[in-house]
Amino acid sequence: MRRRAQAFREQFAQDDWVLDLGMGWGWHWAGGSPDTGRARIIGVDLSLEGLRLARTLLGRQGRRVVLVCADASSLPIRDRCLAGVWSVQAFQHFPEEVLIGVQAELDRVLQE
Repeated sequence: MRRRAQAFREQFAQDDWVLDLGMGWGWHWAGGSPDTGRARIIGVDLSLEGLRLARTLLGRQGRRVVLVCADASSLPIRDRCLAGVWSVQAFQHFPEEVLIGVQAELDRVLQE
């Protein structure tokens, strides 16, 4: 999964922001170089403890990663500011009514 995550990130410019929805402890971003020109990441998760572990795991790379404890159906992110969305095994846990709200939020925050 790390190779896929890094390949996804490399599709974007250095000044782009990519959302990792349900980031957990961020294991799939670990091991990357902090200054390789890849997109910056906003990691969103409901688990504050998971995000604390991600901060430790990411180390220096964490300078290009912002961690946010938030609900996916109410993202504290401006409209149309994200270049992409990455998620691993988060959507399968959303009940239908939550999934509808998450989709609306992604439509709001993603660039055209």
